[in-house]
This record gives sequence, C-alpha cells and structure tokens, in this order.
Amino acid sequence: MGSKKTGFMAAWVAIISLVLFFALSNSVLAGPSTHVAVKGDSLKTICQAYYGNSDRWRELWQINPSIVNPDRIEPGFVVMLFTTDSKNDTPLKAAEKDIELLSLLNSPSSLKNTRIDVSDYTNVDALGFLSPRGVTPWGSIISDETERIFLAEGDMGCIAFEKEHPIKPGDVFIIYQSSQAIDHPITGDAAGYNISFLGRVVVKNKVRDNVYQAEIIESYTDIRVGDKLIPFTPVSSCVQLQELDRDLLKRNNSLIFSIVGAKDLQSILGKFSVVYLDRGYKQGVRRGNFFQVVDKGDAERQQISDLPYLIRGYVLILESRSDTSTGVVVYATKDFQPGALLRAVDLKSAFFEILSTYMKEFQKIVLEKGTGNLNLLEVLAILDRDVQPKPDLPEGLSVLINIPRCSVE
Repeated sequence: MGSKKTGFMAAWVAIISLVLFFALSNSVLAGPSTHVAVKGDSLKTICQAYYGNSDRWRELWQINPSIVNPDRIEPGFVVMLFTTDSKNDTPLKAAEKDIELLSLLNSPSSLKNTRIDVSDYTNVDALGFLSPRGVTPWGSIISDETERIFLAEGDMGCIAFEKEHPIKPGDVFIIYQSSQAIDHPITGDAAGYNISFLGRVVVKNKVRDNVYQAEIIESYTDIRVGDKLIPFTPVSSCVQLQELDRDLLKRNNSLIFSIVGAKDLQSILGKFSVVYLDRGYKQGVRRGNFFQVVDKGDAERQQISDLPYLIRGYVLILESRSDTSTGVVVYATKDFQPGALLRAVDLKSAFFEILSTYMKEFQKIVLEKGTGNLNLLEVLAILDRDVQPKPDLPEGLSVLINIPRCSVE
C-alpha cells in the first residue's frame, strides 16, 4: 500500500513539474512586449536585464529605430522588446509592419492628428487666465448710447484707447476685469491676479483722437462702463494632444503641482470648471497636455506616506502662457478645491502600451484609414467597440475617447 501511495505521489509530482515547466517556458518565451525606460537606462542595460546579454543591444536597436542615443534613453520612453527562440536564443524579429507602426507610435509626431473638441466643456473665448503681475489695459469703455451702466451683446458705445496703440475699424478686443491679488492656496505666496473675460467688442468708427464707436458682439457676464480692454487672441476649441516634455517639467518641479485658482474665483471645482495654474510653457506645460487631479485621501490615509495617490479627475490644458496656463476639468469623480494636486500623464507611453498589445487589430485599422490623418483616439474607440473581450484601457484614455474628436485645430 505504501509503495502504491509513493508511486501515486511521484506521478503527481511529475505532472505538476511538467505543467510548471511548460508554463515557465511559455512565460519566458512570451515575456513582456515593452519596457518603459527609467533614469539610467540604455539598450545595453535593458538587454542585460531581459536577456542576460548586453551585447544584443544592436538587435534591440533594429526594432526601435526612433531611439537616437542607445547609451541614454529618456525616462518614460517605451522600448519594444523582442522575444527569444528557446532553441538557439536568437531574436524573433517583429514583422516590418509592426516595426513601422511601433516607430510611428514612438515618433515625436505620433500625436499630431490626435485632436479633441472641447466646445461641449467650456467656451474657449471666455477662459480668462492667471497673470503673475497683472495686465496693462489698452483702453476702456467710456459710455454707451443710452448712458446705461450695464451693457449687453448688441449694445453700441464708445471706447477710449491709450495714444500709443494703433487702432483700426474691425479690431476686436476682450472686455475684462482683474481680481485683487490672490495668494497661492498651499504656500501662501503671492500668485498673481485672476483676469476674467466679460465679453468682446469690435471697433466700428473713429469719433475723435483715440476714441471710437464700438459694438459689443458677445457678452459672457455683466459688462459695465469703465471695464478695461485688451486685444482678443482666439483660442481653438479643437485641441491637439501633446506629449510631455518630461525633462523640462522635472527641472521645474512640474510633474506634480497645485491648481492655483479658477475662473470666476470658484472655490468648489468639478467637471467643466476652468482652472488656472502657475506653470506655463517656460516650465514645460503645453496646450494639449493632460493631467490627473490627485490627492492622498482623508486625514487618516494622509498619515501613511507610501500609499498611492487617489485620482479625482482629469484636466486638459487649453492655453499655455509663459509662466501660467489654463485648463478645463474634463472628468471628475468628486469635487475638489484650488490647491488640489495635478500629476502629469504620459499620453504617448499610454497609447504605445495599449496599441502595441493589439498590433494585429491596429494594423487592420491603419490599412483601412492610412497613417496620414491617424487620430489615435479614434483607433482606441474602434478597438473598444470591436475587440472582445474589451481592452483594459487606462482611465485617462477612457475619458479621452468619450470626448468628441475633431480634425482641424
């Protein structure tokens, strides 16, 4: 009886060993398909880590032709990995089409046609902005034809300009108000001034030196005699997504930073809120960048330092000035306030990781639509609709594919 039991156990051990052997073999053969570079990575260090042989870096470079310097790979860059043949340990090269598509995803222009329309989220002509030092007006409204105090769209009136500004009929100006100086909600340091846009006015005819008849062509809120004017600069509601300038953001402590204020001095923020940031293009924030709104949770949770951030929403940057920028909240799971943290989202890496997982389906879509005007969000929407089981999209990409797309910025 004992020998039978021993033989039975030995048979089970053999079966389990075979199962584990094949499982591990398949795991090693398949391996991860990509590697997200970290500081200090090179093709040699990656080959050593994945294949135990740093000399294979040239083979890895062949399927990652967009890498400029194999000895220094930028953190966040997504490196395509080859699998290895279990018999002779030689790389199984990706198909040429796969290499072409992955190179497209890794190229600096990968997001050039990926645009979304934010007109359902905010009026881009009425954004306003945060000004670190305030603004100097070009002129002001001095009267209207009926001598009313409050003005509205369609009203005619007179506007006066400073002498040094050349003005001609047809010029359009923003009517604005400036807040009192505001402080940073976290540090308490001076943050600047909220510049609120009230409406737009177009110059009609010259009345006398520096005084012109004008018509209010759009009003967003109450407009009064005495309100100030600055030139109107149009902002498109069709926003092209932009990859992060991670190095510049990092040098300026801008990978994570706070919302400073909001349009109309709102104190409770959520979806559709327009928010003001004290980072601009000098610090690496670009129009089309995407940020998570994050926090550490309740007071008890905040005491535990190593817990991950909780995602409360997403902000898309609509306008970037030299030292400030303006964004709109496109998604929120709960309300938050000025002072909430923003964390940069690496859209390029997110697209690469999900699309490199569905190369066959990606190729089919590209064959149908071509690469000339390829909107990667449209590709994701097709995958989300047609692939079963549905792709496990990161939350940020799920938010973006539900925003209408557009073709001209």
